Amino acid sequence: MPLMNLPPSEQIASRELLDAADLKIVEALRENGRMSGRDIADRSGISEANVSRRLTKLVDEGALRVWGFVPPALMGLQAHGMLMLRCKGDPGPTGKRLAMHPHIHWCGSMFGAFDLVVYYAVAQASDTVTMIDEIMGADSNLASILVAPILEVWSPNEIAKVGPVTPVTRRSNDHEFDTVDRGMIRRLQRDGRASFADLAEAAGISATSAADRFRRLQAANVIQIVALPDPARMGDLVQGTVCLRINGSIRSVMDGVAKLGKSGWICAAGGPFGIIADFFVKDEAQMNTWRSSILQLPGVAGVEICLNRQIHRHDYAWDFVDPVPAK
Repeated sequence: MPLMNLPPSEQIASRELLDAADLKIVEALRENGRMSGRDIADRSGISEANVSRRLTKLVDEGALRVWGFVPPALMGLQAHGMLMLRCKGDPGPTGKRLAMHPHIHWCGSMFGAFDLVVYYAVAQASDTVTMIDEIMGADSNLASILVAPILEVWSPNEIAKVGPVTPVTRRSNDHEFDTVDRGMIRRLQRDGRASFADLAEAAGISATSAADRFRRLQAANVIQIVALPDPARMGDLVQGTVCLRINGSIRSVMDGVAKLGKSGWICAAGGPFGIIADFFVKDEAQMNTWRSSILQLPGVAGVEICLNRQIHRHDYAWDFVDPVPAK
């Protein structure tokens, strides 16, 4: 979910932008994260051997990640949201500690309105209270916390792929995952391009059965394979989180923000900020232009911006909270 990037403190000044050939590979994988090397070669005009070499290099460098994404609600995690924290001192050590929490899947130190921004997913709302009590009680550096439960998520770029605005609403856990499903999903959360042989090993079935099972999960919209390029390698050097105070229609503002581009996800949230979104822009000038455009949207009463300082954790690897169904 939140921000698909590397923080400024981890960016290497000499790291070059992706070249034309790399961009063709990235674009192909944005459309289909499991597109074969041969199909990428046919589409891009690059030799299959060169596609394989370049793709391996992109992944090894962290310029591209391909993950399996399952909506948390389908895995029994019915409550998720953002925590916005202020610290008394350096947020870095606190951020590293929070990143170790089992229910936190994105954690970043920030410059701006807040010192730390966290994304969490838990089974139910009462678990949020338990988690907050644990967090606030374990670190004297924390000064305050603002909780923003996520009510609805829009992914204007279908997480990473250019496309129409797509509402991604929370659903009840209406799909029963057996041991095989769970083994495959856990493997795909680590590597969305894992071979069917690897999935078979993880699930204890044949490669043919793994291929059939994967296609069923994908056709049922249970899992999506997403390709996440490092925005810095794409030329977007300024990244962060924007929090909007709303005095009008939340969905109308979400639609307006989506049409402006520069966001991978946009959340309707509880609390003082009706909308929270990520952003990635080329430079400060483009950020200021984008911010001004948001302020001109009907229904926007105010804007708070946090710039990424250091990302301590970012993954989609939440686990199932319910038992395996009895046969």
